[in-house]
Amino acid sequence: MPEFGEAVLDGFQIQHFLEETLADDLILEAIWGDATSKEKGNHPPGSLAAEGHVYPVPSSTIVQRALFPPKYHSLENVPISTHKLKLVETEPSPRNVILKFQDGDGKDYWTQIQLFKHTSVQIYSKEEWQDAVCKVDKDCRGFKIGIAFEFKTHILALPTNDLLIQVHWASFRKDLPTQQANIYTDYPAFLAELVAWMRLRRASRSNRTSLAMTAIRKESSIFYGAGVYTTQEIFHKAGLSPNITEREVFDCPSQTARLVAAWYDLAADIYESLWSFMKPFLRGFKIACHRTDRLRYAECLSVYRKDRTNLSLRFKEQLNAFKVSNTVMQGSAKLCPRKHGAPAVPFDVFEPDHVKRALINENVGLGSLIFGNSLWEVLHDKAGLPMGCLTPQNSLIDYFHDPSFDRSTWLYPNGYSFLFNEAAGRQGMTAWANTLLYRIANTHIWSIIPAYSCNSCPDMPPSKSAVARRPSQSSKSKISVSDQESTSVSMIEGQEHLHLLMRYVTRHSEIMTVGPLDFCGTAEIIQGQGGKELVMVCKLDPRHTALSLKRQNLGAAVAKLKGKGLDHIGIRPKERKRLLSSLEVTDLADHQQKRPRV
Repeated sequence: MPEFGEAVLDGFQIQHFLEETLADDLILEAIWGDATSKEKGNHPPGSLAAEGHVYPVPSSTIVQRALFPPKYHSLENVPISTHKLKLVETEPSPRNVILKFQDGDGKDYWTQIQLFKHTSVQIYSKEEWQDAVCKVDKDCRGFKIGIAFEFKTHILALPTNDLLIQVHWASFRKDLPTQQANIYTDYPAFLAELVAWMRLRRASRSNRTSLAMTAIRKESSIFYGAGVYTTQEIFHKAGLSPNITEREVFDCPSQTARLVAAWYDLAADIYESLWSFMKPFLRGFKIACHRTDRLRYAECLSVYRKDRTNLSLRFKEQLNAFKVSNTVMQGSAKLCPRKHGAPAVPFDVFEPDHVKRALINENVGLGSLIFGNSLWEVLHDKAGLPMGCLTPQNSLIDYFHDPSFDRSTWLYPNGYSFLFNEAAGRQGMTAWANTLLYRIANTHIWSIIPAYSCNSCPDMPPSKSAVARRPSQSSKSKISVSDQESTSVSMIEGQEHLHLLMRYVTRHSEIMTVGPLDFCGTAEIIQGQGGKELVMVCKLDPRHTALSLKRQNLGAAVAKLKGKGLDHIGIRPKERKRLLSSLEVTDLADHQQKRPRV
Protein backbone atom coordinates (compact mmCIF):
# COMPACT_ATOMS: atom_id res chain seq x y z
CA MET A 1 0.00 0.00 0.00
CA PRO A 2 1.13 3.62 -0.32
CA GLU A 3 3.37 4.56 2.59
CA PHE A 4 4.23 7.95 4.03
CA GLY A 5 6.31 9.15 1.06
CA GLU A 6 4.01 8.10 -1.78
CA ALA A 7 0.83 9.38 -0.12
CA VAL A 8 2.28 12.75 0.88
CA LEU A 9 3.64 13.16 -2.63
CA ASP A 10 0.10 12.62 -3.98
CA GLY A 11 -0.93 15.67 -1.98
CA PHE A 12 1.92 17.77 -3.37
CA GLN A 13 1.05 16.69 -6.90
CA ILE A 14 -2.53 17.88 -6.40
CA GLN A 15 -1.30 21.12 -4.79
CA HIS A 16 0.81 21.78 -7.88
CA PHE A 17 -2.24 21.21 -10.07
CA LEU A 18 -4.27 23.67 -7.97
CA GLU A 19 -1.57 26.33 -8.08
CA GLU A 20 -1.17 26.12 -11.86
CA THR A 21 -4.85 25.91 -12.82
CA LEU A 22 -7.36 28.75 -13.09
CA ALA A 23 -10.02 28.67 -10.37
CA ASP A 24 -12.85 28.59 -12.91
CA ASP A 25 -11.30 25.46 -14.45
CA LEU A 26 -11.55 23.59 -11.13
CA ILE A 27 -15.32 23.16 -11.05
CA LEU A 28 -16.25 19.49 -10.81
CA GLU A 29 -17.99 18.30 -13.99
CA ALA A 30 -18.24 14.54 -13.39
CA ILE A 31 -17.04 11.66 -11.21
CA TRP A 32 -15.69 8.51 -12.90
CA GLY A 33 -14.71 5.05 -11.78
CA ASP A 34 -14.24 1.46 -12.85
CA ALA A 35 -16.88 -1.02 -11.75
CA THR A 36 -15.91 -3.92 -9.51
CA SER A 37 -16.76 -7.42 -10.67
CA LYS A 38 -19.85 -7.34 -8.46
CA GLU A 39 -20.95 -3.88 -9.66
CA LYS A 40 -20.35 -4.78 -13.29
CA GLY A 41 -23.36 -7.09 -13.31
CA ASN A 42 -25.66 -4.23 -12.31
CA HIS A 43 -25.00 -2.37 -15.57
CA PRO A 44 -26.83 -3.11 -18.84
CA PRO A 45 -25.03 -5.16 -21.53
CA GLY A 46 -23.03 -3.01 -23.90
CA SER A 47 -22.59 -0.14 -21.42
CA LEU A 48 -19.13 1.18 -20.60
CA ALA A 49 -19.09 -0.42 -17.15
CA ALA A 50 -20.35 -3.78 -18.43
CA GLU A 51 -17.61 -3.78 -21.08
CA GLY A 52 -14.90 -3.11 -18.51
CA HIS A 53 -14.38 0.58 -19.29
CA VAL A 54 -14.23 3.49 -16.89
CA TYR A 55 -17.60 5.21 -16.76
CA PRO A 56 -19.13 8.46 -15.40
CA VAL A 57 -20.94 7.64 -12.15
CA PRO A 58 -24.54 8.91 -12.29
CA SER A 59 -25.97 10.76 -9.30
CA SER A 60 -28.73 8.15 -9.02
CA THR A 61 -26.24 5.34 -8.37
CA ILE A 62 -25.16 4.17 -4.94
CA VAL A 63 -22.12 1.90 -4.86
CA GLN A 64 -20.43 0.38 -1.85
CA ARG A 65 -17.36 2.58 -2.26
CA ALA A 66 -19.48 5.79 -2.07
CA LEU A 67 -17.90 7.29 -5.17
CA PHE A 68 -20.71 9.78 -5.57
CA PRO A 69 -21.25 12.26 -2.71
CA PRO A 70 -24.38 11.28 -0.74
CA LYS A 71 -25.35 14.92 -0.29
CA TYR A 72 -25.96 15.21 -4.03
CA HIS A 73 -27.53 11.82 -4.65
CA SER A 74 -30.50 12.27 -6.98
CA LEU A 75 -33.07 9.80 -8.28
CA GLU A 76 -33.60 12.23 -11.17
CA ASN A 77 -29.89 11.86 -12.01
CA VAL A 78 -29.09 15.56 -11.62
CA PRO A 79 -25.48 16.07 -12.87
CA ILE A 80 -22.88 16.89 -10.23
CA SER A 81 -21.85 19.89 -12.35
CA THR A 82 -25.09 21.72 -11.43
CA HIS A 83 -23.83 22.15 -7.86
CA LYS A 84 -20.75 24.14 -8.93
CA LEU A 85 -18.39 22.25 -6.62
CA LYS A 86 -14.98 23.87 -6.94
CA LEU A 87 -11.78 22.14 -5.80
CA VAL A 88 -10.06 24.68 -3.53
CA GLU A 89 -7.64 22.80 -1.31
CA THR A 90 -5.84 19.54 -0.67
CA GLU A 91 -4.13 18.27 2.45
CA PRO A 92 -1.05 16.04 2.00
CA SER A 93 -1.64 13.02 4.21
CA PRO A 94 0.40 9.88 4.96
CA ARG A 95 -2.39 7.42 4.07
CA ASN A 96 -5.18 9.40 2.41
CA VAL A 97 -6.04 11.80 -0.36
CA ILE A 98 -7.99 14.65 1.24
CA LEU A 99 -9.76 17.23 -0.95
CA LYS A 100 -11.80 20.28 -0.06
CA PHE A 101 -14.53 21.53 -2.39
CA GLN A 102 -16.77 24.58 -2.11
CA ASP A 103 -20.22 24.76 -3.67
CA GLY A 104 -21.77 27.73 -5.44
CA ASP A 105 -22.83 29.21 -2.10
CA GLY A 106 -19.32 28.97 -0.64
CA LYS A 107 -20.11 26.04 1.65
CA ASP A 108 -17.37 23.49 2.20
CA TYR A 109 -17.61 19.84 1.23
CA TRP A 110 -14.73 17.47 2.01
CA THR A 111 -13.78 14.08 0.65
CA GLN A 112 -11.26 11.59 1.97
CA ILE A 113 -10.07 8.64 -0.09
CA GLN A 114 -8.44 6.00 2.09
CA LEU A 115 -5.64 4.19 0.25
CA PHE A 116 -5.65 0.56 1.35
CA LYS A 117 -3.52 -1.06 -1.35
CA HIS A 118 -1.44 -0.09 -4.41
CA THR A 119 -3.01 3.28 -5.31
CA SER A 120 -1.60 6.58 -6.53
CA VAL A 121 -2.66 9.92 -8.06
CA GLN A 122 -2.38 10.83 -11.73
CA ILE A 123 -3.69 14.00 -13.35
CA TYR A 124 -4.47 13.52 -17.05
CA SER A 125 -5.29 16.04 -19.73
CA LYS A 126 -8.72 15.63 -21.34
CA GLU A 127 -7.06 14.26 -24.48
CA GLU A 128 -5.11 11.63 -22.52
CA TRP A 129 -8.23 10.65 -20.62
CA GLN A 130 -10.62 10.45 -23.58
CA ASP A 131 -8.26 8.99 -26.17
CA ALA A 132 -6.20 6.64 -24.00
CA VAL A 133 -7.52 5.71 -20.53
CA CYS A 134 -11.19 5.61 -21.61
CA LYS A 135 -10.39 3.58 -24.72
CA VAL A 136 -8.65 0.64 -23.00
CA ASP A 137 -10.54 -1.68 -20.68
CA LYS A 138 -9.45 -2.07 -17.08
CA ASP A 139 -8.02 -5.56 -17.56
CA CYS A 140 -5.63 -4.37 -20.28
CA ARG A 141 -4.58 -0.84 -19.37
CA GLY A 142 -2.35 -1.93 -16.44
CA PHE A 143 -4.45 -0.36 -13.70
CA LYS A 144 -8.02 0.34 -12.65
CA ILE A 145 -9.57 3.68 -11.81
CA GLY A 146 -10.67 3.77 -8.17
CA ILE A 147 -12.21 7.22 -8.58
CA ALA A 148 -11.59 10.17 -10.90
CA PHE A 149 -12.71 13.79 -10.73
CA GLU A 150 -13.30 15.49 -14.07
CA PHE A 151 -12.62 19.21 -14.40
CA LYS A 152 -12.67 21.51 -17.42
CA THR A 153 -9.21 20.66 -18.77
CA HIS A 154 -7.97 17.76 -16.62
CA ILE A 155 -9.02 14.64 -14.76
CA LEU A 156 -7.67 13.95 -11.27
CA ALA A 157 -7.63 10.15 -11.08
CA LEU A 158 -6.62 7.51 -8.55
CA PRO A 159 -5.25 4.50 -10.44
CA THR A 160 -5.29 1.33 -8.37
CA ASN A 161 -4.43 -2.33 -8.78
CA ASP A 162 -7.53 -3.74 -7.13
CA LEU A 163 -10.15 -1.00 -6.53
CA LEU A 164 -9.58 -1.32 -2.77
CA ILE A 165 -10.23 2.26 -1.73
CA GLN A 166 -12.87 3.82 0.48
CA VAL A 167 -14.35 7.23 -0.22
CA HIS A 168 -15.87 9.38 2.53
CA TRP A 169 -17.71 12.68 2.16
CA ALA A 170 -18.44 15.24 4.89
CA SER A 171 -19.45 18.88 5.27
CA PHE A 172 -16.73 19.44 7.90
CA ARG A 173 -13.10 18.29 8.05
CA LYS A 174 -13.57 17.02 11.60
CA ASP A 175 -16.26 14.59 10.42
CA LEU A 176 -13.92 12.64 8.13
CA PRO A 177 -13.12 9.25 9.69
CA THR A 178 -9.33 9.50 9.74
CA GLN A 179 -8.07 12.05 12.23
CA GLN A 180 -4.65 10.68 13.20
CA ALA A 181 -2.00 13.23 14.11
CA ASN A 182 0.74 13.76 11.53
CA ILE A 183 4.20 13.68 13.15
CA TYR A 184 5.48 16.49 10.90
CA THR A 185 2.51 18.86 10.77
CA ASP A 186 1.12 18.24 14.27
CA TYR A 187 4.03 16.97 16.36
CA PRO A 188 2.60 17.69 19.88
CA ALA A 189 -0.62 15.82 19.05
CA PHE A 190 1.42 12.90 17.67
CA LEU A 191 3.45 12.68 20.89
CA ALA A 192 0.27 12.76 22.97
CA GLU A 193 -1.24 9.88 20.97
CA LEU A 194 2.01 7.91 21.14
CA VAL A 195 2.30 8.32 24.92
CA ALA A 196 -1.33 7.27 25.42
CA TRP A 197 -0.67 4.12 23.36
CA MET A 198 2.57 3.33 25.22
CA ARG A 199 0.87 3.76 28.58
CA LEU A 200 -1.99 1.49 27.53
CA ARG A 201 0.38 -1.18 26.22
CA ARG A 202 2.56 -1.10 29.34
CA ALA A 203 -0.47 -1.54 31.58
CA SER A 204 -1.82 -4.44 29.54
CA ARG A 205 -1.32 -8.12 30.35
CA SER A 206 0.87 -8.55 27.28
CA ASN A 207 4.58 -9.19 27.85
CA ARG A 208 5.18 -7.15 24.65
CA THR A 209 7.78 -9.53 23.27
CA SER A 210 6.65 -9.26 19.68
CA LEU A 211 8.96 -7.42 17.32
CA ALA A 212 8.93 -3.66 17.75
CA MET A 213 8.93 -3.36 13.97
CA THR A 214 5.77 -5.47 13.76
CA ALA A 215 4.06 -3.53 16.55
CA ILE A 216 4.73 -0.24 14.73
CA ARG A 217 3.38 -1.47 11.40
CA LYS A 218 0.26 -2.90 13.03
CA GLU A 219 -0.47 0.24 15.05
CA SER A 220 -1.22 2.34 11.97
CA SER A 221 -3.40 4.72 13.96
CA ILE A 222 -0.22 5.98 15.69
CA PHE A 223 2.57 5.33 13.19
CA TYR A 224 0.59 6.77 10.34
CA GLY A 225 2.05 5.73 6.97
CA ALA A 226 4.82 3.53 8.40
CA GLY A 227 4.65 0.41 6.25
CA VAL A 228 7.20 -2.27 5.47
CA TYR A 229 9.94 -0.21 3.88
CA THR A 230 9.38 3.03 5.82
CA THR A 231 9.72 1.16 9.12
CA GLN A 232 13.00 -0.40 8.02
CA GLU A 233 14.38 3.02 7.07
CA ILE A 234 13.31 4.39 10.47
CA PHE A 235 15.05 1.57 12.34
CA HIS A 236 18.27 2.26 10.43
CA LYS A 237 18.13 5.94 11.37
CA ALA A 238 17.33 5.11 15.01
CA GLY A 239 20.17 2.59 15.31
CA LEU A 240 17.97 -0.36 16.28
CA SER A 241 18.47 -4.04 15.59
CA PRO A 242 15.72 -5.57 13.41
CA ASN A 243 14.64 -8.14 16.01
CA ILE A 244 14.47 -5.87 19.04
CA THR A 245 11.14 -6.25 20.83
CA GLU A 246 8.35 -3.82 21.57
CA ARG A 247 9.04 -3.83 25.29
CA GLU A 248 12.76 -3.19 24.86
CA VAL A 249 12.19 -0.14 22.68
CA PHE A 250 9.21 1.49 24.37
CA ASP A 251 10.45 1.02 27.94
CA CYS A 252 13.76 2.68 27.07
CA PRO A 253 13.68 6.51 26.94
CA SER A 254 16.64 6.75 24.54
CA GLN A 255 15.46 4.11 22.10
CA THR A 256 11.92 5.49 22.03
CA ALA A 257 13.24 9.03 21.51
CA ARG A 258 15.56 7.85 18.72
CA LEU A 259 12.66 6.08 17.04
CA VAL A 260 10.54 9.24 17.19
CA ALA A 261 13.47 11.39 16.01
CA ALA A 262 14.05 9.03 13.09
CA TRP A 263 10.36 9.09 12.18
CA TYR A 264 10.32 12.90 12.35
CA ASP A 265 13.53 13.24 10.32
CA LEU A 266 12.20 10.95 7.59
CA ALA A 267 8.89 12.83 7.50
CA ALA A 268 10.69 16.18 7.32
CA ASP A 269 12.80 14.97 4.42
CA ILE A 270 9.68 13.87 2.56
CA TYR A 271 7.83 17.15 3.15
CA GLU A 272 10.84 19.35 2.41
CA SER A 273 12.74 17.51 -0.34
CA LEU A 274 10.76 14.78 -2.11
CA TRP A 275 8.71 17.09 -4.32
CA SER A 276 11.89 18.71 -5.70
CA PHE A 277 13.21 15.22 -6.45
CA MET A 278 10.02 14.36 -8.33
CA LYS A 279 9.59 17.55 -10.42
CA PRO A 280 11.82 16.38 -13.32
CA PHE A 281 9.46 13.44 -13.82
CA LEU A 282 6.38 15.59 -14.37
CA ARG A 283 4.85 15.57 -17.82
CA GLY A 284 2.07 18.08 -17.55
CA PHE A 285 0.62 17.22 -14.14
CA LYS A 286 1.28 13.48 -14.26
CA ILE A 287 4.27 11.40 -13.17
CA ALA A 288 6.07 9.67 -16.05
CA CYS A 289 9.48 8.04 -16.32
CA HIS A 290 11.65 5.79 -18.48
CA ARG A 291 11.94 2.14 -17.47
CA THR A 292 15.48 2.80 -16.21
CA ASP A 293 14.24 5.72 -14.05
CA ARG A 294 12.17 3.37 -11.91
CA LEU A 295 15.34 2.75 -9.90
CA ARG A 296 15.95 6.41 -9.08
CA TYR A 297 13.87 6.37 -5.89
CA ALA A 298 16.54 4.14 -4.36
CA GLU A 299 18.59 7.34 -4.02
CA CYS A 300 16.13 8.41 -1.32
CA LEU A 301 16.56 5.20 0.69
CA SER A 302 19.33 3.95 2.97
CA VAL A 303 18.77 0.21 3.35
CA TYR A 304 15.57 -1.10 1.78
CA ARG A 305 16.36 -3.45 -1.14
CA LYS A 306 19.85 -1.98 -1.45
CA ASP A 307 23.03 -4.03 -1.62
CA ARG A 308 25.14 -1.55 0.34
CA THR A 309 25.02 1.90 1.89
CA ASN A 310 27.44 4.65 2.79
CA LEU A 311 28.15 5.19 6.49
CA SER A 312 30.04 7.67 8.62
CA LEU A 313 33.24 6.37 10.18
CA ARG A 314 31.63 6.66 13.62
CA PHE A 315 28.72 4.47 12.52
CA LYS A 316 31.08 1.94 10.91
CA GLU A 317 33.25 1.72 14.05
CA GLN A 318 30.20 1.12 16.23
CA LEU A 319 28.85 -1.42 13.74
CA ASN A 320 32.10 -3.41 13.89
CA ALA A 321 31.97 -3.38 17.68
CA PHE A 322 28.33 -4.56 17.60
CA LYS A 323 29.27 -7.50 15.38
CA VAL A 324 32.09 -8.53 17.71
CA SER A 325 29.84 -8.45 20.78
CA ASN A 326 27.09 -10.31 18.92
CA THR A 327 29.54 -13.05 17.94
CA VAL A 328 30.76 -13.42 21.54
CA MET A 329 27.18 -13.64 22.76
CA GLN A 330 26.43 -16.27 20.10
CA GLY A 331 29.22 -18.46 21.47
CA SER A 332 27.99 -18.35 25.05
CA ALA A 333 27.08 -21.66 26.68
CA LYS A 334 23.89 -20.22 28.12
CA LEU A 335 21.10 -17.91 27.08
CA CYS A 336 22.07 -14.25 27.38
CA PRO A 337 19.43 -11.76 28.57
CA ARG A 338 19.77 -8.46 26.74
CA LYS A 339 20.33 -6.47 29.90
CA HIS A 340 22.25 -3.20 29.93
CA GLY A 341 25.73 -3.80 31.28
CA ALA A 342 25.59 -7.58 30.90
CA PRO A 343 28.73 -9.17 29.40
CA ALA A 344 28.92 -9.21 25.58
CA VAL A 345 25.55 -7.49 25.06
CA PRO A 346 26.18 -4.97 22.25
CA PHE A 347 25.38 -1.28 22.43
CA ASP A 348 23.21 0.36 19.78
CA VAL A 349 24.73 1.64 16.56
CA PHE A 350 23.53 5.24 16.27
CA GLU A 351 24.62 8.17 14.11
CA PRO A 352 23.13 11.56 15.17
CA ASP A 353 23.46 12.85 11.61
CA HIS A 354 20.65 10.44 10.66
CA VAL A 355 18.20 12.43 12.81
CA LYS A 356 19.72 15.89 12.47
CA ARG A 357 16.45 17.62 11.52
CA ALA A 358 14.93 16.44 14.80
CA LEU A 359 17.94 17.31 16.98
CA ILE A 360 18.30 20.90 15.75
CA ASN A 361 14.57 21.65 16.02
CA GLU A 362 13.79 23.10 19.44
CA ASN A 363 10.11 22.25 18.95
CA VAL A 364 10.96 18.54 18.74
CA GLY A 365 13.10 18.36 21.88
CA LEU A 366 14.46 14.80 22.05
CA GLY A 367 18.20 15.28 22.67
CA SER A 368 18.07 14.89 26.46
CA LEU A 369 16.15 11.62 26.20
CA ILE A 370 18.47 10.25 23.50
CA PHE A 371 21.82 11.04 25.15
CA GLY A 372 20.94 11.67 28.79
CA ASN A 373 20.96 15.15 30.35
CA SER A 374 24.69 15.44 31.06
CA LEU A 375 26.00 14.33 27.68
CA TRP A 376 23.30 16.26 25.83
CA GLU A 377 24.31 19.49 27.57
CA VAL A 378 27.89 19.04 26.36
CA LEU A 379 26.92 18.06 22.81
CA HIS A 380 24.31 20.81 22.61
CA ASP A 381 26.80 23.51 23.56
CA LYS A 382 29.50 22.22 21.20
CA ALA A 383 27.02 22.16 18.30
CA GLY A 384 25.75 25.67 19.09
CA LEU A 385 22.10 24.62 19.03
CA PRO A 386 19.25 26.92 20.14
CA MET A 387 18.68 27.07 23.91
CA GLY A 388 15.20 25.65 23.40
CA CYS A 389 16.82 22.33 22.43
CA LEU A 390 18.56 22.03 25.80
CA THR A 391 15.65 21.83 28.25
CA PRO A 392 12.50 21.23 26.25
CA GLN A 393 9.16 20.13 27.63
CA ASN A 394 6.86 17.67 25.90
CA SER A 395 4.61 14.75 26.75
CA LEU A 396 7.28 12.12 25.98
CA ILE A 397 9.73 13.67 28.45
CA ASP A 398 6.97 13.86 31.05
CA TYR A 399 6.09 10.19 30.49
CA PHE A 400 9.65 9.01 31.07
CA HIS A 401 10.00 10.96 34.34
CA ASP A 402 8.57 7.83 35.96
CA PRO A 403 11.49 6.38 38.01
CA SER A 404 10.51 2.81 37.10
CA PHE A 405 12.07 3.28 33.66
CA ASP A 406 15.69 2.28 33.14
CA ARG A 407 17.67 5.42 32.28
CA SER A 408 20.31 3.55 30.25
CA THR A 409 20.73 5.01 26.77
CA TRP A 410 22.25 1.88 25.18
CA LEU A 411 24.72 4.17 23.38
CA TYR A 412 28.44 3.42 23.18
CA PRO A 413 30.34 4.92 26.13
CA ASN A 414 32.73 7.65 24.97
CA GLY A 415 31.31 7.30 21.45
CA TYR A 416 30.09 10.89 21.14
CA SER A 417 32.72 13.58 21.54
CA PHE A 418 30.87 15.67 18.94
CA LEU A 419 27.29 15.74 17.66
CA PHE A 420 27.46 16.14 13.87
CA ASN A 421 30.24 15.01 11.54
CA GLU A 422 30.28 18.21 9.50
CA ALA A 423 31.01 20.42 12.49
CA ALA A 424 33.84 18.06 13.48
CA GLY A 425 35.35 18.18 9.99
CA ARG A 426 34.53 14.52 9.34
CA GLN A 427 31.75 14.89 6.75
CA GLY A 428 33.95 13.43 4.00
CA MET A 429 35.14 10.48 6.07
CA THR A 430 32.84 7.62 5.13
CA ALA A 431 32.85 3.89 4.54
CA TRP A 432 30.63 1.38 2.76
CA ALA A 433 28.84 -1.55 4.36
CA ASN A 434 26.76 -4.33 2.82
CA THR A 435 23.14 -4.73 3.80
CA LEU A 436 21.80 -7.79 5.55
CA LEU A 437 18.50 -9.40 4.59
CA TYR A 438 16.30 -11.33 6.99
CA ARG A 439 12.97 -13.09 6.62
CA ILE A 440 10.51 -12.56 9.45
CA ALA A 441 7.35 -14.57 8.81
CA ASN A 442 6.35 -13.33 5.36
CA THR A 443 8.25 -10.04 5.55
CA HIS A 444 11.71 -9.28 4.19
CA ILE A 445 13.72 -7.03 6.51
CA TRP A 446 16.73 -5.07 5.22
CA SER A 447 19.25 -3.74 7.70
CA ILE A 448 22.85 -2.69 8.16
CA ILE A 449 22.70 -3.54 11.86
CA PRO A 450 22.66 -7.31 12.48
CA ALA A 451 19.82 -9.05 14.26
CA TYR A 452 20.58 -10.00 17.84
CA SER A 453 22.13 -13.43 18.29
CA CYS A 454 19.83 -16.44 18.59
CA ASN A 455 21.58 -16.98 21.93
CA SER A 456 19.97 -13.89 23.44
CA CYS A 457 16.54 -12.89 24.69
CA PRO A 458 14.86 -9.75 26.05
CA ASP A 459 15.49 -9.05 29.70
CA MET A 460 12.03 -9.66 31.16
CA PRO A 461 10.71 -8.66 34.59
CA PRO A 462 10.12 -11.73 36.84
CA SER A 463 6.34 -11.47 36.60
CA LYS A 464 6.38 -11.75 32.81
CA SER A 465 9.47 -13.79 32.08
CA ALA A 466 9.26 -17.11 30.33
CA VAL A 467 11.30 -20.22 30.93
CA ALA A 468 14.58 -19.54 29.16
CA ARG A 469 16.28 -22.33 27.32
CA ARG A 470 19.32 -22.44 25.08
CA PRO A 471 18.40 -23.02 21.41
CA SER A 472 19.46 -26.30 19.87
CA GLN A 473 22.36 -26.46 17.42
CA SER A 474 19.90 -27.03 14.57
CA SER A 475 18.39 -23.59 15.20
CA LYS A 476 21.72 -21.75 14.94
CA SER A 477 20.79 -20.40 11.49
CA LYS A 478 17.68 -18.76 12.94
CA ILE A 479 17.53 -15.85 15.32
CA SER A 480 15.01 -16.04 18.11
CA VAL A 481 12.65 -13.12 18.50
CA SER A 482 11.64 -13.92 22.06
CA ASP A 483 11.02 -16.80 24.43
CA GLN A 484 7.28 -16.74 23.86
CA GLU A 485 7.04 -15.92 20.18
CA SER A 486 7.23 -18.68 17.59
CA THR A 487 8.22 -16.27 14.82
CA SER A 488 11.85 -16.64 13.83
CA VAL A 489 14.24 -14.56 11.77
CA SER A 490 16.30 -16.27 9.07
CA MET A 491 19.10 -14.69 7.08
CA ILE A 492 18.77 -14.65 3.28
CA GLU A 493 21.98 -14.81 1.27
CA GLY A 494 23.30 -15.60 -2.20
CA GLN A 495 21.08 -15.59 -5.27
CA GLU A 496 17.88 -15.14 -3.28
CA HIS A 497 19.32 -11.96 -1.76
CA LEU A 498 20.43 -10.73 -5.18
CA HIS A 499 17.04 -11.34 -6.78
CA LEU A 500 15.29 -9.23 -4.12
CA LEU A 501 17.48 -6.15 -4.61
CA MET A 502 15.63 -3.17 -6.03
CA ARG A 503 18.07 -2.83 -8.92
CA TYR A 504 17.48 -6.45 -9.90
CA VAL A 505 13.69 -6.45 -9.56
CA THR A 506 13.31 -3.12 -11.35
CA ARG A 507 15.56 -3.99 -14.28
CA HIS A 508 14.48 -7.56 -14.81
CA SER A 509 10.77 -7.73 -14.06
CA GLU A 510 7.47 -5.91 -14.20
CA ILE A 511 7.06 -6.24 -10.42
CA MET A 512 6.52 -2.86 -8.77
CA THR A 513 8.78 -2.16 -5.82
CA VAL A 514 8.34 1.08 -3.85
CA GLY A 515 8.29 4.78 -4.51
CA PRO A 516 6.25 7.03 -6.80
CA LEU A 517 8.37 6.21 -9.87
CA ASP A 518 7.53 2.53 -9.69
CA PHE A 519 3.91 2.62 -8.61
CA CYS A 520 0.52 1.75 -9.98
CA GLY A 521 -0.46 4.12 -12.81
CA THR A 522 2.97 5.70 -13.37
CA ALA A 523 3.17 6.61 -17.05
CA GLU A 524 6.02 5.16 -19.09
CA ILE A 525 8.25 7.18 -21.41
CA ILE A 526 9.60 5.38 -24.46
CA GLN A 527 11.63 6.57 -27.41
CA GLY A 528 9.67 6.88 -30.63
CA GLN A 529 10.81 7.36 -34.19
CA GLY A 530 13.55 9.94 -34.59
CA GLY A 531 14.23 9.89 -30.85
CA LYS A 532 10.91 11.54 -30.06
CA GLU A 533 9.70 11.11 -26.48
CA LEU A 534 6.40 9.26 -26.24
CA VAL A 535 4.41 9.11 -23.00
CA MET A 536 2.33 5.97 -22.63
CA VAL A 537 -0.26 6.82 -19.98
CA CYS A 538 -1.43 3.20 -19.90
CA LYS A 539 -0.66 -0.12 -21.51
CA LEU A 540 -2.00 -0.43 -25.06
CA ASP A 541 -2.21 3.37 -25.25
CA PRO A 542 -4.07 3.65 -28.59
CA ARG A 543 -2.75 7.14 -29.38
CA HIS A 544 0.56 5.67 -30.43
CA THR A 545 1.46 3.36 -33.27
CA ALA A 546 1.61 -0.40 -33.06
CA LEU A 547 5.40 -0.09 -33.36
CA SER A 548 5.56 1.98 -30.16
CA LEU A 549 3.27 -0.39 -28.32
CA LYS A 550 5.39 -3.30 -29.49
CA ARG A 551 8.52 -1.53 -28.29
CA GLN A 552 6.97 -0.97 -24.86
CA ASN A 553 5.99 -4.62 -24.49
CA LEU A 554 9.27 -5.85 -25.94
CA GLY A 555 11.17 -3.83 -23.35
CA ALA A 556 9.29 -5.60 -20.57
CA ALA A 557 9.92 -9.03 -22.11
CA VAL A 558 13.62 -8.33 -22.65
CA ALA A 559 13.97 -7.25 -19.02
CA LYS A 560 12.59 -10.60 -17.90
CA LEU A 561 15.03 -12.45 -20.15
CA LYS A 562 17.90 -10.41 -18.76
CA GLY A 563 16.80 -11.48 -15.32
CA LYS A 564 17.53 -15.06 -16.37
CA GLY A 565 21.13 -14.16 -17.12
CA LEU A 566 20.90 -13.52 -20.87
CA ASP A 567 21.96 -9.88 -20.71
CA HIS A 568 25.65 -10.67 -21.25
CA ILE A 569 24.99 -12.40 -24.59
CA GLY A 570 22.09 -10.27 -25.78
CA ILE A 571 18.89 -11.49 -27.37
CA ARG A 572 19.51 -13.92 -30.20
CA PRO A 573 17.90 -13.01 -33.56
CA LYS A 574 15.57 -16.02 -33.50
CA GLU A 575 14.49 -15.24 -29.94
CA ARG A 576 13.89 -11.60 -30.84
CA LYS A 577 11.80 -12.63 -33.84
CA ARG A 578 9.75 -14.97 -31.67
CA LEU A 579 9.19 -12.21 -29.12
CA LEU A 580 8.14 -9.72 -31.77
CA SER A 581 5.75 -12.24 -33.22
CA SER A 582 4.21 -13.08 -29.87
CA LEU A 583 3.86 -9.41 -28.98
CA GLU A 584 2.31 -8.39 -32.28
CA VAL A 585 -0.43 -5.82 -31.70
CA THR A 586 -2.81 -6.66 -34.50
CA ASP A 587 -6.10 -5.42 -33.21
CA LEU A 588 -6.83 -3.01 -30.38
CA ALA A 589 -10.56 -3.25 -30.96
CA ASP A 590 -10.84 -6.00 -28.35
CA HIS A 591 -9.63 -3.57 -25.70
CA GLN A 592 -11.20 -0.32 -26.90
CA GLN A 593 -14.62 1.23 -27.05
CA LYS A 594 -15.94 3.96 -29.21
CA ARG A 595 -14.85 7.24 -27.68
CA PRO A 596 -17.30 7.89 -24.82
CA ARG A 597 -19.03 11.20 -24.41
CA VAL A 598 -17.71 13.27 -21.50
